[in-house]
Amino acid sequence: MTAGTLIGLNHEIRTNNGHMEIRSHRGIIYRLGTNTTFSIQQRIEGEVPIFYGKVYMDTLRADTIVDGGKYRTSCVSLTENIDPVTDRYYALNDPFEIMEYDEQGREFQIASVAPFTKLDLRFNNNLVMREKYQVVSRAALNDEEIDSLYSEWVSPVNWK
Repeated sequence: MTAGTLIGLNHEIRTNNGHMEIRSHRGIIYRLGTNTTFSIQQRIEGEVPIFYGKVYMDTLRADTIVDGGKYRTSCVSLTENIDPVTDRYYALNDPFEIMEYDEQGREFQIASVAPFTKLDLRFNNNLVMREKYQVVSRAALNDEEIDSLYSEWVSPVNWK
């Protein structure tokens, strides 16, 4: 892909051994790690990004990120898939909330993540929306993890 390429509905991007930065018209930056897939799909909420892999998201103007079709988050976050049913969230400077909509379209909070914390969230698609998510673990980031996350994902050096 080249700079300025428009991504159409259902067009899947695979990073393979590389990494890629995508900027949305809504002011959201998506930084895709290696072996990550990304696409825009039509859902009840409208056109939303769907991804699998390790993705850093930063809002420039938006208040909410629709994340991977599974959850919605506010603010800056890094998400990675630990296994097919578990995702890990990293909060950097700011806290954020993970939220979802139930079958009646009502928003509810799944979890909140404090600054410099990682949270593992497991989901079971066989349960109703308000029961399908479970916080598996929550831990403070150590200095080495914080340095590594900022160096790899936040610093613009790797994303030129």
